Amino acid sequence: MKKSILFLFFLFPNKGIIAAEDNATKIHIPIVYATDDNYVMPTIVSMESAARSMNVSSFYEFTILVPDEIKQENINRFEIFNDIYKDKCSVNLIKMGNAYSDCFTGQWAKCMYYRLSIPYILKGTDKAIYLDGDTLVRHDLQEMYDIDLGDNLCGGVLEPGYKRYKIFKKFNEKIDKYINSGVLLINCHAWRENIDKNDIINLCINVEKYKLYFPDQDIINIICGGRIKKLPFKFMRFNMFGNIENEYDKCEYAKNNYSKKEFLEGKNDPVIMHFLVPKPWNSKGTPKALYEEWYNLFYSIKNRYNFKTLELQNAVKYKIKNFYRRILNKIKMPIKIFLSILILLILLYTSLILIKNNKLRIVSLSFCFLYSIILSFYIYSVFYRYTYRSTNRIIETIKSEKHIENPKISVIIPVYNVEKYLRECLDSVVNQTMNDIEIICVNDGSTDSSLDILKEYATKDDRIIVINQTNGFVGSARNNGLKIAKGEYIQFVDSDDYLELNACETAYKYALLYNADVVVFGYKNFPEQVGNVKNRRGTGLKYKEVNVFHGGLRSGIHLCENAIWYKLYRHEIIKGCYFPEWLRCVGDGHFNFQVDKKINTLVQIPEQLYNYRLNLNSIVTTGTWLKKVVNSFHICVDLIEHNELRFAKHYIKFNLNRIPWCFRGL
Repeated sequence: MKKSILFLFFLFPNKGIIAAEDNATKIHIPIVYATDDNYVMPTIVSMESAARSMNVSSFYEFTILVPDEIKQENINRFEIFNDIYKDKCSVNLIKMGNAYSDCFTGQWAKCMYYRLSIPYILKGTDKAIYLDGDTLVRHDLQEMYDIDLGDNLCGGVLEPGYKRYKIFKKFNEKIDKYINSGVLLINCHAWRENIDKNDIINLCINVEKYKLYFPDQDIINIICGGRIKKLPFKFMRFNMFGNIENEYDKCEYAKNNYSKKEFLEGKNDPVIMHFLVPKPWNSKGTPKALYEEWYNLFYSIKNRYNFKTLELQNAVKYKIKNFYRRILNKIKMPIKIFLSILILLILLYTSLILIKNNKLRIVSLSFCFLYSIILSFYIYSVFYRYTYRSTNRIIETIKSEKHIENPKISVIIPVYNVEKYLRECLDSVVNQTMNDIEIICVNDGSTDSSLDILKEYATKDDRIIVINQTNGFVGSARNNGLKIAKGEYIQFVDSDDYLELNACETAYKYALLYNADVVVFGYKNFPEQVGNVKNRRGTGLKYKEVNVFHGGLRSGIHLCENAIWYKLYRHEIIKGCYFPEWLRCVGDGHFNFQVDKKINTLVQIPEQLYNYRLNLNSIVTTGTWLKKVVNSFHICVDLIEHNELRFAKHYIKFNLNRIPWCFRGL
């Protein structure tokens, strides 16, 4: 048992008290922050917002938990705050000594654990509010403080990744919800009476062992599991909700946990705003309107507290630039194809008219033009593919010095604008029962908060590598992931889907057992807007037992007819294989054609290890028939260029059978 933890609970550190006059006629509300030198600036901004929005009937008792090594200039800043608001607030600065100094923090600060000590520090308090420094208080907190917690240990707003509670049932079977610990209403009396300090100590010391990737938050949810009150959404509105219209109808988190009225009330007029990612002081590319209140408050007080000016990008310009780039990428290809087909039809019609009038010389000329159009379309196809491939550029690669050297499996996740689903996907991968994996996340020029979420996870798990690149479509992202992969086997995961927690371990076990080049496993479909899950098998998975095949096309098992995400590939086999970077979709077949030629052993297994989201708005499930036809044409051209006539013939036959499917939705 660590002495530093015991020091916290039994030998409380000395208090540096900044006095304030008591006002017995007001309602005293204890509010606690925890910070170090790096987070003093946003903490004071949050305190300022609370002081400016409070009612005259309230009196805030601020308690600031800080490490011993906090700088004097930051202590002076809290003194300035106290001098200004001494008639309506008190500030109590508590130095935490060596508390939590032996606990795992990764790249985070030990002060994130301080909130676990609040009930023991505020001994004479029955209830208290805890706020993270990255919050903005917009209304008086008395309504929140007056909420009856009953026998619950704390209350909080559900985390966007609220399903995360399922992975902690091994610690506490009663856990039934997962809250964000950035805003808490703590039942201090019940906490002291019911929570064993040794349980907290054990979790803090074994954070790495237990794979608690959000230590402070995970620990609170574990120890309070089954006795957590869900607070209204307005008491912690996340900044990720605000830049999309009609979020409620599109958001699984909101629909499953809050009524539409409650969600919209919290979205439009929240009591507390919580800035998850990105932070207002580091919001590169984020629409400035989202943080207008925070910016205005910061700039109104920065001279008073001697804060440095924020270096922010021109977010509005960034947003407009990316908006037009996305529109052009979507429009350019279909319009050119449409014009080519239109010219083709005009020429054919003209040729028929000329034939009817027996003007054969002009007819020959017309067919020359027709041939020229077809040839130009072919040249355009080749030019488009190779010129687009060269535009992709890697901006940065984030990799821990402690990254695993010889992983058994490399999991490659291309990411583009999936902030709504990304946490669920990453949680399913980082919590795999197999530890010897590396996780390569490739951000493909996302314009939402996906990159910030990836960086957040990378700071907490050394196995994660983040590649940030300009937008180059999913093929480019997968190729760049393959270039740095070191695993014995490769697993691809789409960022809006998720794995079963035993997926890697199970697939790898079969790969070793049969010395397989490719392991194909089952998967489950689940609609984006529906809670129920339908089971479905992929092509070829018709048996309940294990099936072993030898040879690719020779065996009649054609990988090209299936997606890549429910297969485990031997790395050695797929070296030299690549995804077409010029395609926005349908790249799996092209990749699998190349793998088909190299396969010696393929194993099908009955376990369903992958969960596939049926996104009704995706390019695969909507009636974008023109894009599907064009992409298939691209693949056939590429196969012919590489003298793969047999594969081209098979691919053409395969796509002819899919024509009714391609034209559905028209």
